[in-house]
Amino acid sequence: MKKIFTTIIALLILSWLGFQVYLLQKERITLAKEYQMVKQECDELSVDNLEVAERLNYLAEPHNLEKELRSKFNYIRPGEKLMIVIPKEE
Repeated sequence: MKKIFTTIIALLILSWLGFQVYLLQKERITLAKEYQMVKQECDELSVDNLEVAERLNYLAEPHNLEKELRSKFNYIRPGEKLMIVIPKEE
């Protein structure tokens, strides 16, 4: 009787431990997927950060900044005249 009782207790403990291992494995897989998503987002943000830094360095030069202002905002210096050419539609 004592041997059966000990076997039942051992099986219950092993079952409980097996279930805990299953839960930990499931959580590990979930965390690994989340880690991959965060890592991918971090990599994308690093690339974006480099692009922004390059653009900032480009616009730090007064000549380049003036060129961008002229092309995007029709900036003109005092005394200059702005001419807008409208293409002829056919």
